Amino acid sequence: MKRIFKIGTGTVVAASMLATVLALAGPGAASATAVQRHSPSSQATAVVRSSSSKSYPLPRTATWYRAGVAGSVKIAAVNSGTVRVVTVNAAQGYIASVDSASGSSVDVYFRHGTRTLKFEAEINDSGGLTVLVTTS
Repeated sequence: MKRIFKIGTGTVVAASMLATVLALAGPGAASATAVQRHSPSSQATAVVRSSSSKSYPLPRTATWYRAGVAGSVKIAAVNSGTVRVVTVNAAQGYIASVDSASGSSVDVYFRHGTRTLKFEAEINDSGGLTVLVTTS
């Protein structure tokens, strides 16, 4: 009886250790050994996205801000909580569209073929203007 108890205890300890190791390894451990098969016709596509952000004081007069290589946007403050797009200048080959023309944040999209650039000007918490340019 003692021998059966010792074997049973050893098995429980081993199972407990295995469960602990698997729990520490995480759910990805089991899938890491799985073989992934892709058909020869499937192709991987990478989406390259970059962004830049810069803060400015809230403009007293209408001011031009660069939208990367795609052009520029002229922004004016309406009051301390609202800005508006005055005009947009798209670079050659780009088409610009204003998504939101006024508010606490304004958005302008520039498109050239499959490339899209988003220009966003937003009133930040300190009362200034943050310009974020994202390309994809």
